[in-house]
Amino acid sequence: VIGRPTRLVVPSLPPAPNGERPITAVAWQPASERVAFARYGRVDLIDLASPEVRSFDGMPGKVNALRFSTDGRLLATASGITGLSGRADLWEVATGERRQSFEGHTDAMLAIALSPDGTLLATAGYDRSILLWEVASGELLRTFAGHNGAIYSLDFDPTGQLLLSASADQTLKVWRVADGERLDTLGQPLEEQWIGRFSADGASIYGAGSDSRIRRWTLASRAVPAINPIEVARFAHEGPIVAFARSNDGRFLASAAEDRTLKIWTAADLIELDFFENQSDIVSGLDFSPDGNRLVVARLDGSWVVMPIDASATPPSESTVEATLAAPMTIADATPVEGNEIEPNDTPAEATRVTLPVRVSGTLHH
Repeated sequence: VIGRPTRLVVPSLPPAPNGERPITAVAWQPASERVAFARYGRVDLIDLASPEVRSFDGMPGKVNALRFSTDGRLLATASGITGLSGRADLWEVATGERRQSFEGHTDAMLAIALSPDGTLLATAGYDRSILLWEVASGELLRTFAGHNGAIYSLDFDPTGQLLLSASADQTLKVWRVADGERLDTLGQPLEEQWIGRFSADGASIYGAGSDSRIRRWTLASRAVPAINPIEVARFAHEGPIVAFARSNDGRFLASAAEDRTLKIWTAADLIELDFFENQSDIVSGLDFSPDGNRLVVARLDGSWVVMPIDASATPPSESTVEATLAAPMTIADATPVEGNEIEPNDTPAEATRVTLPVRVSGTLHH
């Protein structure tokens, strides 16, 4: 019988000689001015109100996810080495001491979540399984199986009775924590899903990923299996969405994509409030301040910034949004004019002007 490998034999590749280590995750500590930034093998806890910086060291490999407990006393970290193993660590924030470690995954750990009451820890990663742990004893309670791809995100609902997972298999799944039963699979996404979050009030589910869309579902599967109806699917960015955050008060969402853009949205109706392009590198982590009025933005080049959120910003009215949509029209309304595609037409300035109704013919070339 061949056992699981305990070490990898790989070439040593030194990091770039200059610049900060990439930031791989970020979390704002509840009721404080401290923000945790994950880097390779460590987490830096920075006090925004003072020069104080404390580091938590000794994690294996890249730290992929961070979560504070609801009271802010504990910090959970997910890390690991691809192809070897994953590990979760639970840290006492006040002392910087590692309280517990949780090992059981056979590949790097990518996602972590603490239940609202702090009694349960959920972990997941490349090995496609979700492990549920009892925090007090460190005992593995159960395994949630059903995803066919790496699991990138985990989130407990406000009651702690449900768990949400987002996966490379293009789905999100809702699980009953008490027994691990799958209550629904959200299969509308077109590509892998990097993020899944419950709304602040627990009434909805948000998902985002490589298909550049943010989706929101009404949460119907609260106790028994049920279909969660989709409310909206918003095309949000030109590239895959890789970072996402929701304010604790439920007012705002933030999303960032591989195209180095960042957007702020109203959580209630997914209307865009603000847009920031040309980030210095891909945004790797987002989190709102406890009051929801600021957003910390972390990037792969090691840089970060805290941005104010304009809480007084007024989103477009419903009538204004509707006016931007195409007016409903059927072929029966008028006889369309026939037209041909004219090259070049790769930019708005080169586009052929047409008058509706029109039917345009052309050929797509790869």
